[in-house]
Amino acid sequence: VRSVRRHLPLIEDDDLKQRARQFFAQETLHGHEHDRATAVLEHQGFEIESWLAWYRGLAYERIEPLAPAVLCLSVTAALEHLTASLAHYHLTTDPMHRAAPVMQDLMRWHASEEIEHKSVAFDVLQTANGSWLIRVIGMVLAVIGFLFFWGSAWRHLRRQDPNLTRARVRADVE
Repeated sequence: VRSVRRHLPLIEDDDLKQRARQFFAQETLHGHEHDRATAVLEHQGFEIESWLAWYRGLAYERIEPLAPAVLCLSVTAALEHLTASLAHYHLTTDPMHRAAPVMQDLMRWHASEEIEHKSVAFDVLQTANGSWLIRVIGMVLAVIGFLFFWGSAWRHLRRQDPNLTRARVRADVE
């Protein structure tokens, strides 16, 4: 939202401005749903806040201020593309069929929401700077960041689950 909002003054197309505002609203709701999922995990005994504080500090207070605004927008567009691709996979394969029904519903909503607005950040990026090189750099940084932060979150949760062993993780993956 921050990276798209910074480029809002550059947008002359009223339709794209409206889609960007809808994107902001959806992402706000999306954030509330993440907060609810975090509360469920905390209720189950997982400690989440220390990881979130570390993530916010590193991503938003240390990395983001160093990057040019257009590069942040490019990373956002790439992340929206990646999450929409994962969402499509989720909706066509139902990998959470063994999850609790409330989590299945949340993930279906989450997947649909990701697909619905996947092009907004890209369209804003095309308005701000349509450079192929900026898009490629954004995708590379997005993939690296996504894998790093997702892996870090997974390790944080895994360390807190005494029932989760390496053998069980391998068996679940196979």
